Amino acid sequence: MKNKLIICLLISFLFVSGCTKISDTSYEDILNTIVTTNNKQNTFNSTFKFYLPNGLSVLSYDEYNEVLVSENYKYYLYVDIISYYEKVKQDYEICDNCFYSTKIVNNEKYGYLEINLQENNQYLIEIMYNYAKIELMVDYEDINLALYNCVTILKDLEYNDMIIEPLVNNKSQNFKEETYDIFNPKSKDSSFLNIIDDGTDDSITIDDSIDSDLIK
Repeated sequence: MKNKLIICLLISFLFVSGCTKISDTSYEDILNTIVTTNNKQNTFNSTFKFYLPNGLSVLSYDEYNEVLVSENYKYYLYVDIISYYEKVKQDYEICDNCFYSTKIVNNEKYGYLEINLQENNQYLIEIMYNYAKIELMVDYEDINLALYNCVTILKDLEYNDMIIEPLVNNKSQNFKEETYDIFNPKSKDSSFLNIIDDGTDDSITIDDSIDSDLIK
């Protein structure tokens, strides 16, 4: 545990000091920063709060979704308060055919990352962690920065239990059945993005078997 903390602190120091560019960092090292939390949330929703990185802003939001925008991309954030409240746990199966696919495990928190090449030569990033999920489509050269932004948002996301408990208890069973399934990658099913952005497909998928030489 001590060695893991030292590694994460070193990674964080390198990012802050500028000695290492995010574009030169492996996906694995970016994901490793998920264990270091800042607890400096600057964006508040009725059911959750998180830290919004520089360069991103909130385009729209409701109790379960937020659409975030950068200069070139939209980040679709969804929080599954039903699964969070009921403490649902599901296992993620590594995708051998994906561009990149890996599990995320940090003590009691877990999730997955998938990245897949789409027909338009962009990459669909899909990352789920701590009952929250982000999806977006990016060009290859922007994957690292987009992934770093996603990790920054998800690692410090906290839920408002006082609001969530009565909200969940007042919802019907139909609501639970229609809840977006954050545990399954949507590389072949863009229903989430269709719901929140009128058909814009920004799902994401990643694979742990990627050759590190491809990361520039």
